[in-house]
Amino acid sequence: MSGETRVTFAEFDARINRLANALLDLGLAENARVAVLIENSPQAVEARFAIMKAGLCMVPLNTRQSTAEQTEIVNHSEAACLIASAAWSGRGADLMKSSPRVQRFIFGDSAGTGALDYERLLAVSSARSPELAVSIHALERIAYTSGTTGTPKGVMRSFLNFIARLRNDFLNEDHVIDENDVFVNVAPLTHAARNHVHKYYVKGATNVVLDRFDPELVLTTIERERATGVMLVPTMLVRLLRFDRLDAFDIRSLRLISVGTAPISPETMGKALDRFGPIVRQTYGLTEASQPILIMPPAVLNTVDLDVRERRLASSGRPALGVEVRIVDGDGVEVPPGKVGEIVIRGDVVTPGYWNDVGATAELLRDGWLHTGDLAGRDEEGFVYISDRAKDMIISGGFNVYSREVERALETHPAVREAAVVGVPDREWGESIVAFVALSPAADVSVDELVRHCQERIASYKKPRAVHILAELPRNVQGKVRKPELREEAIRRRES
Repeated sequence: MSGETRVTFAEFDARINRLANALLDLGLAENARVAVLIENSPQAVEARFAIMKAGLCMVPLNTRQSTAEQTEIVNHSEAACLIASAAWSGRGADLMKSSPRVQRFIFGDSAGTGALDYERLLAVSSARSPELAVSIHALERIAYTSGTTGTPKGVMRSFLNFIARLRNDFLNEDHVIDENDVFVNVAPLTHAARNHVHKYYVKGATNVVLDRFDPELVLTTIERERATGVMLVPTMLVRLLRFDRLDAFDIRSLRLISVGTAPISPETMGKALDRFGPIVRQTYGLTEASQPILIMPPAVLNTVDLDVRERRLASSGRPALGVEVRIVDGDGVEVPPGKVGEIVIRGDVVTPGYWNDVGATAELLRDGWLHTGDLAGRDEEGFVYISDRAKDMIISGGFNVYSREVERALETHPAVREAAVVGVPDREWGESIVAFVALSPAADVSVDELVRHCQERIASYKKPRAVHILAELPRNVQGKVRKPELREEAIRRRES
């Protein structure tokens, strides 16, 4: 359902069959790429399922991307078809001009564009399920990375990856999903949020799709539909906790608040558990290996004393069932508990590589393991503590400084809403530590106080040499902080 629209399983199945058959009738063959530009809506789910049923490969386009970014993805993926919703038909028309390789265009509003009309196409297509065999190793998706460490790359996802991810979802459930469940999908369906649609659909549960995040809209929906689950990115969770009318809504039907796609501070996780109870679950994954890779189920935080809980809140959890996770040094040797190394992953959820990028694939997949670039340590109980991205590690004065550790120190200050720490070239220290912070509403704090605050919590050599206060931290379309942009800004400010 979405808004006032209700669709039964039978109605939905007929529509995805019609779209799947329409795509096949257009001459698209196995592994042909279909770019999709649709906002969160029933149609977004419809297109997702139909492309899979036709044995084709979806290339999702984020509606927050610019025309130039979308054009780059469409052309790089060598898409043969583009589907755009009525709301994005104008952008689709722009992409028609900049994507000469695309052979077919299907728009929700095709007037004056020369594209095929979405609803008319469905009306003349068969509602019977397509009968075709698809290799389990065929591509079902190419998901483009957010570009936080460089130019976005196309992560290939096979049907084997999809099946393995669905299997692992069920293996690692806190509660068995059934037809009585109702899940609210508010995070972008172009990204990890789509995973929940699939598993709730398979179990015969109800999926509710919201076209935007608004605290009141989310809470009203949960209360009205008696929703049992919702996925929130950390920023959404923070906004929900700060919503001044949170207590006015009855959300006791919730059994799960799934949090993922970006790091969450221990403070936010703790506040969420205190406010909502033992239903908040943190999950770690990445585009190259779908979550769950590490999971922090509520039970491991709810049944321990306060000291243990405080320590575990800084963790991303323990390895999920269905995947192998190791923490290794530069030679690929597993490090002992308490030592920092790189997280590597093995299993059927791991991507076969990057689209048309042999070099990057060889760097990512080595000796049968996916090298995540995430630095972490683990404790004796197997809980993994991510300290930083390997490429974001700062080496200052010969010491390794993990930016996440400095960010956490800054985020414990009551005036700081969020922080991002980067390293910039320094003649004396090799790299100098620079922090950017966004303050809480109506908060005020001096740079000197923030530096002193850090010095009281972490080693002196880890404290930032400069702190810049911004209204907001710059983010990419996936909501992740753009650290390359902050590095450039730090260098610019230093030189000026």
